[in-house]
Amino acid sequence: MAAIERSAYPRFASRLSTRELVRHFTPAEAELEWAKSKVRGLRLQHTSLVNLKCFQLLHYFPADGDIPSEVTTHVATVLSLKGSAKPLRELSSATRYRQHAAVRQYLNISPFYGKKGRLVAVRAAQDAALIVHQRVDLVNAIIDELVRQQYELPAYSTLENIADVVASSGESKLTNLVDSRLPDSEKVALDALLAGQEGSQRSPFDRIKQSPRRLSRSNMEALIDQLTWLEGLGDVDRPLAGLATQKVRYLTSHGMTLDASDIKDLNSSKRRVPLPATCKTCSRWAATSVRPRRPSISPLT
Repeated sequence: MAAIERSAYPRFASRLSTRELVRHFTPAEAELEWAKSKVRGLRLQHTSLVNLKCFQLLHYFPADGDIPSEVTTHVATVLSLKGSAKPLRELSSATRYRQHAAVRQYLNISPFYGKKGRLVAVRAAQDAALIVHQRVDLVNAIIDELVRQQYELPAYSTLENIADVVASSGESKLTNLVDSRLPDSEKVALDALLAGQEGSQRSPFDRIKQSPRRLSRSNMEALIDQLTWLEGLGDVDRPLAGLATQKVRYLTSHGMTLDASDIKDLNSSKRRVPLPATCKTCSRWAATSVRPRRPSISPLT
């Protein structure tokens, strides 16, 4: 699952400087007037403004215990509130609900929970899944779209669950798509790459992942033999046609980190999918070693 620390999910900084307090948590004149128009009494105006400023920064209402004391103290100072500010946790459920609703209305924010908010999140994840595969990237795509469409962000675990469901579904579709493009003859050939060679514990798949050696006269013939063999494995471009570059990289990374025995443990469709991408990438590496690029400036004749 995607760690919240690696995501763009907004959170309070571990320590807030005076500059940050002034920048993010000082109510503007219009916001002070808004608070006065909604509730009477400085203490309820204080909690309303704390909720407002926290939402503007985070795009969701944090739990009362997660709000730094510096924030509540700073807003109280702006209001010239004498004595200790009323902790938000002392608000009744009804008062908290009214204040949250007032903030949403003031900022023109739609609540997430409901069919529309979840639909926006799922579609954002599905669109992103065509390009990226990491769960945290899907979570970030959802966050960006919800903020853009002015939806309140749900709990991080909700975003994580949506990303996981969409990613799992996307991986299944990707697997089925690539496998469906392979004719039976190529499936048999790819399966043969995973079989051990007679008299050796290594499989042809191990040979595919063999790193190209540094170009020299002594290993030039070996490099050419390796490239010729890789290019003779079949059409590895057709099964990957139309896939985003990052998707191909993901499949290649998957294939490069597994050995033949690991891949053989997967079901037939999943087993074959990383093989064309790995063949394609390793063939390109070998070709780059054997066929160095021409100089950009032609030598003088």
